[in-house]
Amino acid sequence: MTEHDHDLPEALCTPGERLWRGILADFDALGVEPDARDLRWLEDAARLADHIDRLEAALAAAPLTARGSHGGTIVNPLIPELRQTRALLALTLRRLDLSEPDEEGAVVNLATGRSGIGSATTSTAARKAAAARWGR
Repeated sequence: MTEHDHDLPEALCTPGERLWRGILADFDALGVEPDARDLRWLEDAARLADHIDRLEAALAAAPLTARGSHGGTIVNPLIPELRQTRALLALTLRRLDLSEPDEEGAVVNLATGRSGIGSATTSTAARKAAAARWGR
C-alpha cells in the first residue's frame, strides 16, 4: 500500500492534508492496510486538524478575554473550544492504532511508546497477526 492508494478527502486544508499523508505513510511503514474505519477516523482527524488551525488563527487575532452576558470579563470562548478540539483530535488519533510488536511480541504504540496489553485494537492486532502468519 502507498499513501496514493487512498484518495485525499475533498476540501482539506494544509494541516489536514499533512496529517492525512503522514498517518497513511505511518500505516505504510508498518505494512498495515487501513480499513474503512481507520480511513473514517483519519478523515475526521484531518478535518479536526484544519478546524484547530482556523481556531488558532482566529484566537491570534482576538483578545484573550471577552465581555460576558452580565458585563464581567470572561475568557475568550475560543480558548476552551480550541482545548476541546485538541482533546478530540488526540482521542481520534488514538483510535488509529499505529502499533507494532517489539522483539518479545508485546505491542508497542508508536505514538505513545507504551507497550503491553491494550495498546492495540483487536482488529489491527488481528490483521497484523494474520499478515505475519500468512507472510503478507
